[in-house]
Amino acid sequence: MKNLTKLLYQPFKGFIQRFYTYKTFERFCMILALALVCITCDSPNRMWSNPNDPDTDLDPSEWAPSNLQAQVLNDSQIKLIWSQEEENIKGFRLERKQNTGTNWTLITELGKDTTEYTDSGLTLGTDYTYRVKAFTDVNES
Repeated sequence: MKNLTKLLYQPFKGFIQRFYTYKTFERFCMILALALVCITCDSPNRMWSNPNDPDTDLDPSEWAPSNLQAQVLNDSQIKLIWSQEEENIKGFRLERKQNTGTNWTLITELGKDTTEYTDSGLTLGTDYTYRVKAFTDVNES
């Protein structure tokens, strides 16, 4: 704060002389600095990194789950495991498609602390493709 005070002192010397003391001017600089921070936060060109914000500039791939792995447990079950770094999410959506199909089907939604799921009731001889997405109230990866 002292650096900001010194920086502003010379150009505004005449203005500053209206303050009773240097301490009063220092308080004014603190308020000014806070106001500048608030103005910066409300700038239309802001960069947000919170996936909960609908105006986030964060690319979904930056907070998407990673390292999705599938393990065949038996003829009708596959265990899915993934990693998640971002903590500001609500949960995960697991989707699957069969064989060479193009339509993804939502299997389940899970809470944010879950990083594995066992898909049951599968048919032997059918190819399954999976994807997992992190989601918030306003976005999904």
